[in-house]
This record gives sequence, structure tokens and C-alpha cells, in this order.
Amino acid sequence: MLIKVKTVSNKVIEVVSLNEDNTIAELKEKLEESEGIPGKMIRLVHQGKQLEDEKRINDYPIAAGATLHMVVALRAGMGPGAVF
Repeated sequence: MLIKVKTVSNKVIEVVSLNEDNTIAELKEKLEESEGIPGKMIRLVHQGKQLEDEKRINDYPIAAGATLHMVVALRAGMGPGAVF
């Protein structure tokens, strides 16, 4: 199953080695491998809804060739030496 993932910079990533039984977390792992972005920082959106890690691809109306949107969460908090 081919799923396309579009980033906020309009880059399109094609993820091929998936099936409908894969979880969203497994899809994020594949994105982490190919893009180097930690899966815990990736948010995937389809039809305006954020996809939940524990759910499977077939739990959502995602067809082969569908495009998901990826948003990378920013790290929160103030690190050492932060000035405010």
C-alpha cells in the first residue's frame, strides 16, 4: 500500500511498505527511518483529524495513494540558560 505524506514545506514522502493492518505508530517509525525525525514529534493528519498512534490505518478512511499531512511538534520548555 502506498501512502503519501506531505510536510509543511510541501515535500511529499512516499511510504510504500505498509498494509492496512499497520498502526499509525508503525507508519511514524517508517517516517523516522527515512526522514530522521523522532516519531514522538510527528503528528499525522487526514481529513482534518489527527491520527492516533495506537489505531490501525484501516481504522481511518485512508485509501491506497492517499495523502496525509505531517506536522512536526516543537519541543516545549525552557532549557538551561534560557532568558525571559
